[in-house]
Amino acid sequence: MTGIIFWNCRGASKLSSRAYLKELVRKHHPIAVFLLVTRKQSLTRLEADKLIGRQWSFEISPSL
Repeated sequence: MTGIIFWNCRGASKLSSRAYLKELVRKHHPIAVFLLVTRKQSLTRLEADKLIGRQWSFEISPSL
C-alpha cells in the first residue's frame, strides 16, 4: 500500500517513540514520511536517521 506518514516528533528522543515510528515505517512502507518538530528550530540529518533510518532523502523547511 502506498501512503504518507505525518508524525509530530515531540518525545522523539525516547527510544520507545523512535521504535514506534520505525515500526510504522517498516509495517506500512510509506512513500514519504513528514516529521513535525515542535520544540526545536531545526532537525539534523543525524537526528532524522535515528528516527527513520538512512534510506530516505532528507529535506528541511525551518519554521519561521
